[in-house]
Amino acid sequence: MNSEAIARIDAKRLWIYFSISLLSILFGILIEWKRVLKILKGDLKINWLMIPTVILLMISLTPYTYTFKFVGIASFRHIPFGILFAPMQQTHVLLMIGILTGIMLVRSLKNDSVT
Repeated sequence: MNSEAIARIDAKRLWIYFSISLLSILFGILIEWKRVLKILKGDLKINWLMIPTVILLMISLTPYTYTFKFVGIASFRHIPFGILFAPMQQTHVLLMIGILTGIMLVRSLKNDSVT
C-alpha cells in the first residue's frame, strides 16, 4: 500500500473514533434530560464544574492512537505517567469518559436538584 492509501485509512479510522466519542458525549447529555429541558427553557447557570468538563472533553476526543504516539505504550508499572495514560489506551475507558463528560457538561450549565 502506498502512503496515500494508508493516510486515507487512518483518516477514516479517526473519523469513526471521533463520531463514536461524540455519540458517547451525547448519551451522557441525554442521561440528564430533565436538566437539558430546563436549560433549553432558558434557566442557564454556568458554574465551576465547566473547568474539569473541558479537560475531560479534550481527553475523550483525543484518539488513543495519539496517546501511543506521544507517550508510547504505557504500562501501570511506569509511575506517574503509566497510571494516567495506560487506561486511556482502552477504547471502552474513553467511551466511559465521554459519557461522564456529557453528564458533567449538563451539570456545569445547570447545577440545582431535579425533581
